[in-house]
Amino acid sequence: MRYLLTSLFAALLLSACATPPGSYRFTATTQDGKPVTGSITTDPGGLSDTRTALCLQHPGATIKVVEATTGQEVAGVSPYKCP
Repeated sequence: MRYLLTSLFAALLLSACATPPGSYRFTATTQDGKPVTGSITTDPGGLSDTRTALCLQHPGATIKVVEATTGQEVAGVSPYKCP
């Protein structure tokens, strides 16, 4: 029983530390509703850096982040309103 609980705890710990696979596509819309030309695709490690860079270039923009393969918007990250 103890071995089972230890194994289960280790498996949960390792799965919680895993980085989600995939890539994400960013699009931005300016304050007046015009789309910013192009889109940016990044891996999960670049989410906050990409968002920061877009906000520096386009203050007040709204950024949408979608999972590149499914096209689904990333909950908790998108949409984001730049300060």
